[in-house]
This record gives sequence, structure tokens and C-alpha cells, in this order.
Amino acid sequence: MSEHDTRKYDDIIHLPHHVSARHPQMSPLNRAAQFSPFAALTGHGAAIQETARLTDAFIELDEDQKERLDEQLQKFIREHPDTKLIIIDTLQKVREAGGEKFSYANDYEIVGRLKRFADSHKVCFLLVHHTRKQQADDKFDMISGTNGLLGAADGAFMLQKEKRTDSTATLEVSGRDQQDQRLYLTRDMDRLLWQLERTETELWKPPPDPVLEAVVALVARDRSWSGTATELVTALGVDLKPNTLTMRLNVNAGRLLNEHSIQYENGRSHAGRKITLTLVSHQA
Repeated sequence: MSEHDTRKYDDIIHLPHHVSARHPQMSPLNRAAQFSPFAALTGHGAAIQETARLTDAFIELDEDQKERLDEQLQKFIREHPDTKLIIIDTLQKVREAGGEKFSYANDYEIVGRLKRFADSHKVCFLLVHHTRKQQADDKFDMISGTNGLLGAADGAFMLQKEKRTDSTATLEVSGRDQQDQRLYLTRDMDRLLWQLERTETELWKPPPDPVLEAVVALVARDRSWSGTATELVTALGVDLKPNTLTMRLNVNAGRLLNEHSIQYENGRSHAGRKITLTLVSHQA
């Protein structure tokens, strides 16, 4: 609206707000009651409570507290150098401090910080977290907080029951290194364990790889091998360039370890890059 258009209201625009002398003003309580019919909507109250909880309860660690968390973890690893798994129950215990509201960046930062620690110390973090009550088409959208939590993690497992007292449940699996799956479980009440009943989809199995089979044969004979990528090409007798072989082994390092118990390492020293292949026991 232009300035010329507003001039027609100059005689009333600055008048004080009218207050009736005959009819009393509506109280804030009665004014709020006008909106009470919305409370009859299914899930309306739960949605309001959930929104309030998400925006008020999820708050981030300040920098000093993040440093103290790192120090505690470092101290624990020094005292227990054989540690392979660290369970944090619940994640909120390392998120809840300070007074700032949560955000994608904050969620991603705290989980990313733990992942960097896990990668550098070769340990696994299992973070126990809660879901929100509201349903979603994608079950992982029910994780309390933002998508930053799942975005920074390598994967997630979500255990759900229809009722709290049910002895059956589904376990949803999603992540970078595992196939998305749904597992159907039954609770063994005698041993208090979840037993796998069936899976919704069969796990995909990669086809045989002649290069990996050659590596397995080489390491099985001598139990270990060490040398450059060029020397490994010769030892395997494969028609590949050294850098192509290295990339192939980098991609299949997990498969070598899980399927054939062969530890693959590719490191750099003053003499150059060196590949080490070692046959390890299942207990290692």
C-alpha cells in the first residue's frame, strides 16, 4: 500500500483502542477457551507436548564440557587399552548441559565428535537414545532430535514394540556399512534375550572376487605378507595397476576381515607406502 493510500486513514489511525463501557473485556482464560475444540483432535495434545520437549529439553554441551568429555574418554582408554565397545546410556547425558536449544549442527557435532574419537582409537560407540511418540512413515524419523544424529553416525538400530508388555518386537537396521533391514524378534522370558524369528529381506551377498581369492591364497600360505603395491601385484599374479589394486583392497578391507579373517593395512613410512596383510584369529 502506497503512502498516498494510507492518508485516507489519518483521522482514525492514531485513535486509542476502543474499550466498551457496557461489555466487560474477555479474560485471557476465556480467550484461550475459544481454541479448546482443537484439543479434541487426535494427537493434538501429544504433538504440542512433543514439540515443547524437543525444543526445550535438547540442549548442547558447551566447549569446556566437550573438552572434559574427551578427557574422560581418553583417561578411560588409557586405563582400559583393550576396550573395543563403549556404551553411552543415554546419549542425552552427554548432550544436556547449558541453556541453548538444539539444532542440526549441534546434534551432528556431538555425534561427529564421538565418531572421530572412535575412529582414532579403533573402538565402537553404542549410543542409547529414545524415540519420540509421534509416528512417521520412515521409522528413523522418530529419533528424538534432528537428522544430525543419524547423519553423523555410521548406522542405527531401532527396537519397537506395539505395546510395552509385548514379547514380540521389530528391529529396524540402517547404516552406511549394512543393508537396510527389518528383523522380527521374540523375547525369551527365561533367558531375557531377544531371539531372531525371521528377516523381511535376505542379506545381499557380493559375488566372488578373483583378486580377493588370490589374496586369501597368498596369506593362507605364509600367514602374513608385507610390501609395496607393485610387489603385491607381482605376488598375486593379477593384471592390475598398483594404484587400482590398492583402491580395490581399500574398498574390500572389511570383507577381507569379516569373511577371511585377514587384516589389511595400508600405511606410509619414510620408505614410502607399505601394504600389510595378516591372518588373524577369530578371538583377536
